[in-house]
Amino acid sequence: MPARRAQRCGCGRGVFGLIDWTTPLRRPAALKNFQDAPVSPGVTSPQSCTSPFSPFPISPGNAVGSWADAMESPSAKKFKCGDKLLMKYSYTANEDSPLDQPELNVCQQDYIEFVCFHADNQLWSRVCNANGKEGYVPTDYLMIVEEQVNSLPWLPKSAEVQQEKVEYKPYKSAYQSNMAKESSKQQYTCDICCREFNGPLPYNAHMKSKAHMEEVMLLEDNS
Repeated sequence: MPARRAQRCGCGRGVFGLIDWTTPLRRPAALKNFQDAPVSPGVTSPQSCTSPFSPFPISPGNAVGSWADAMESPSAKKFKCGDKLLMKYSYTANEDSPLDQPELNVCQQDYIEFVCFHADNQLWSRVCNANGKEGYVPTDYLMIVEEQVNSLPWLPKSAEVQQEKVEYKPYKSAYQSNMAKESSKQQYTCDICCREFNGPLPYNAHMKSKAHMEEVMLLEDNS
């Protein structure tokens, strides 16, 4: 049976570059030379890193295991003299230290001040505790104290409002006010005329009136 030919023979790339369906595509010369190149010692072969679903190999510089070597060591932290640090772990000083320098006893969550790194080994840092004692501790045990931001620095600070002192008034019973009203009513009452007045002016006018004087004279005559 003759081989089926493509619609466009020898035109473009991909399936359009096929002359027939039985002849595979020609491998690019650059890719062929790259895969056939000799592998240097200590470098993982590109074929071993090639994905089964991708025709392109992974760069030999990004082989498995190279990322761990390229990562920054946790001891390569950048501290400055005078930085406030926090101890992540406790450390007991070694009297026979190979640093030929005194070490420092510290406890976890102690606040210390960074002085400098060791001249020959940055895995050790010279610090100063709250008592003023200096010594070397492992750099991996140190952590920068992060400052808590409570407000935005570019905004103007609001003036503090002073709270006014509260003045407490003495307790006054509601019954006393009612009793005062009753006593005031009794004060402006004429017992002779049997009349009540709502204030001193009406009461004084009544006491000087002719009607009140007649009632007083009548009471004296009957007595």
